[in-house]
Amino acid sequence: MNKILSSMSAAAIALVGFSATASATVIDFTSAAVPILSTADYVVTGTPVNPGTSGDLPPFSPLPYTDGTVLAGLNDGLGVRNSEIGQFGEFQSITVTFLNGPVRLVSAYLLDLYVCASDLAIGSCDAGEAEHVTVTSDYGGSADTFGTEIAGETGGDGVNDIPGTFDEPGRGLLVADLVGESFTFTVGTSNDNFGVPDAALAAIRIAPVPLPASALLLLAGVGGLAAMRRRNAA
Repeated sequence: MNKILSSMSAAAIALVGFSATASATVIDFTSAAVPILSTADYVVTGTPVNPGTSGDLPPFSPLPYTDGTVLAGLNDGLGVRNSEIGQFGEFQSITVTFLNGPVRLVSAYLLDLYVCASDLAIGSCDAGEAEHVTVTSDYGGSADTFGTEIAGETGGDGVNDIPGTFDEPGRGLLVADLVGESFTFTVGTSNDNFGVPDAALAAIRIAPVPLPASALLLLAGVGGLAAMRRRNAA
């Protein structure tokens, strides 16, 4: 009985310890001039071709976001065929697949995600029209966000601007809170000042999947058995 209790206690403590100490991690695709698309933990793929970045926007280093996250900004994010998802008149997407089981996608960080300002428009767009990005999980569920920064805006919008830069990089924060093994990012049909619906994936924040209820029940059971054993011994 002592051995069983000891083994169950060790397993429960290990599970709870992992849950308590594990924290969110940011995967920054802008951390190098050539983005890292494959590691032992994840792989990034694209449709119809694998992602890349063309560097057609100036680098913004460091690259701060409204939630306090700061990316390296050494490239302008992941796109398909170039540094954007959604160009060339075809369906484009980027999928991040995790190789060691499910994770929780906390948020995603986007670039080149703009809102149209008609006085600055070079292409066709309606004033206030905002580019739109959606992420879907292979476990079900989706989340989305819209652009808020203005392309070509000298001096920025006064909110979390990057000093000394001519243009806003089109930062977008997508709060997801989705669980899955694969997450696919797509861009809607709304336009920016250039009349092109597009955006780039700069980074994602992930966290371990929350401790399942079964593990909490295991811990409660171990505690109950231990209490009964102490009472019987008394």
